[in-house]
Amino acid sequence: MGLIDCSNASCSNSVTVAIPFQTGVIGFGDVVVGSDNYPFMVYGYNYQLTPFVDADVIAVKCNSTTCHTGYTGGINLGSEGHFFNNVYAANYNGKSITVSNFDLAEDYLAEDQSITAGDVVGLTAGKDISVSKTSSSYAPNVIGVVSTKPGLRLSGWEEKDDIKKMIPVALAGRVPVKVTTENGPIKRGDMLVPASKPGYAMKACGEKTCQKGLVIGIAMEDFGANQNGDSIQVTQEIQETKAKVNNEIEIIQENLKEYELSATGAKKKEINEQFEKTEAITEITEKLTKPMAANYGEGRVMMFVNLTYHDPKPATPNWSLSADQIPSGNLTIDGSITAKEGQFMRLNIGQGKVEILDTGDINIFGTTTTKNLTVNALFTAAKSVIQDLQIDRLTLNTKNTSGDASTGSSTIKASSTKVTIENSSVKKNSRVLLTARTKTSATLAVTNIIEGNSFDVEIASPDKEDINFDYWIIQTN
Repeated sequence: MGLIDCSNASCSNSVTVAIPFQTGVIGFGDVVVGSDNYPFMVYGYNYQLTPFVDADVIAVKCNSTTCHTGYTGGINLGSEGHFFNNVYAANYNGKSITVSNFDLAEDYLAEDQSITAGDVVGLTAGKDISVSKTSSSYAPNVIGVVSTKPGLRLSGWEEKDDIKKMIPVALAGRVPVKVTTENGPIKRGDMLVPASKPGYAMKACGEKTCQKGLVIGIAMEDFGANQNGDSIQVTQEIQETKAKVNNEIEIIQENLKEYELSATGAKKKEINEQFEKTEAITEITEKLTKPMAANYGEGRVMMFVNLTYHDPKPATPNWSLSADQIPSGNLTIDGSITAKEGQFMRLNIGQGKVEILDTGDINIFGTTTTKNLTVNALFTAAKSVIQDLQIDRLTLNTKNTSGDASTGSSTIKASSTKVTIENSSVKKNSRVLLTARTKTSATLAVTNIIEGNSFDVEIASPDKEDINFDYWIIQTN
């Protein structure tokens, strides 16, 4: 059996190389089945032959369907120590596949050349399927995170003029992601969403906000405000990726150099283009695997990519939050609360306009309007409009010294019939209730009300003694 090495596309100038069977580790090759149903196999093994540089080309005709008594269900092509660098095929058919890296990514065009591994990206407005860094918290255009070295990369292998602008966006799996603690410290298992800092992620529900929107994934590591830069796991991931890519590029370039020695014309030009492509890949890898220097509270952690929609509203009518689930002991709800009943130790309503204390006391710093009001505890209000009021005990404030208290005391001196009481709260339609504190047969009357200024209290004729009395000003509509 022989193997043909072609020096041109049509194989018009070929060399037949007859190679005997050799035992050894399989590096790369082809397998076909002959008419006798026995496999025919060609593989490389330590032989200097262009383009199979540094590898023998071995042709084997098997004498059994398994090709070896130890093999069942097929034969091996390659091993952990001897493997293919790059494989190109129109179709792949197999029962299973194992990939050494950990995420699935798809290539997207990115005009922003500052984008690096771990950046959170979204679709660029007005562009044809290109991406840019997300620039707002809970950004609705987010699609994923820039990967370092995808295990599976969805991309065309054809030549591209803009290859340096293509970045792999992780769609699933685990990748490093840039994070910030702007919404509080991140704990392992927290959902992550785009942050306000471009290209960064933050905790979905934290100290400042908790909104519905797209979640990009789940944090696999803790990250606090006193941390910065790459985590240990991210550093290890990036170093391994960089070493692996550089090793692969070095092997490819060495092979191209060997092939270039005998190449001329169009073939030499093709090799030069391949060199340029490897240099572009090296440049991209250097950019994607560059260690991150950041301020405290900013860095990169490992994240499991899982693009999904999250709505923090409860799925059932009953919603129970323990103290450790409420950030800093406070819960802010922008919408409305509807409840059949509830228990509150202290309730503050309307930015402090209404306070309901755990003692049962109610303080209202504004106008109270109600049809019916029954109060068995302390009720404090600056102004109340009540249609029906039931009160067990009413206490009026007599300590107001500003001149507009609704209650007070005064005296009509002996041998006098009138006293003028200055009070700015009195109005034309005010009702002033008088209660004599001295025994007298005289009838006290309110006369001459000057709105916002004063009112007079009179008797028909002078009394022999001073008449002490209390007054209560009641406003009416």
